[in-house]
Amino acid sequence: MQYPGYWAFTDGSYRDGTTTWGVAIVRDDREIAVLNGLLEDAEDVFGRDLDAVLASGSHQIGGEVAAVYRAVQWCVRHGVAEVTIAHDLKGLPLWAQGKWKANVPATRALRRDAPHWPVRVRWVKVKAHRGNRFNEKADSLAKDALGEPSVDSGKDVVRDLQAVKAEAFREILRRHGLGIEPVTVHGIYARVRLADLPGMVDIYNTKKRNWRNPYLHGFRDRALQRDVERLWREFTAAES
Repeated sequence: MQYPGYWAFTDGSYRDGTTTWGVAIVRDDREIAVLNGLLEDAEDVFGRDLDAVLASGSHQIGGEVAAVYRAVQWCVRHGVAEVTIAHDLKGLPLWAQGKWKANVPATRALRRDAPHWPVRVRWVKVKAHRGNRFNEKADSLAKDALGEPSVDSGKDVVRDLQAVKAEAFREILRRHGLGIEPVTVHGIYARVRLADLPGMVDIYNTKKRNWRNPYLHGFRDRALQRDVERLWREFTAAES
């Protein structure tokens, strides 16, 4: 399937008392921005209703609704007049359009605010976990936010230390003759992806995972993986 124009793939997640949201912004079938964060940081979305949203027990719904708000906020900031919101929670457009009764604070907020958004929204239901790459990205972003406080909380993802280290390591790999794709930032990590042979290096900068401890995965050539690991060790030693 192709995605012409602006699309926002949205999702929410919940674990152990924490609700999160994730958004992948796509333009003409190309990902151009990713957002994620904690529901508890969404006071600018729900205002004085936030405590009620958090206390309602409708955990996943709160995250899904917050993701939609964040997508609309991104469009407003970037002058986007029309967006297709792709979602896997059936009720979102039905609450937004007043077709379903809104029984919890998050859905009541959506029903109240959606008719007044300065962005024209088209809603498309997608099936969860069926291989849609952008829907999977939104799901992954929401789950990433479960591990750490909000990276973004609605602002564009900041290319901070992990992205800086990723760019520097990408240049080292390039100088060693490896084909490397541009660095991409995915919430709390930056990814260096080898273009010619499969393999990825995900660099974090969180309390749980220091940038010196990357996640290498997707390598089919074990010798290549060992070479990349060696280059990483040399890189970190030089950075000390």
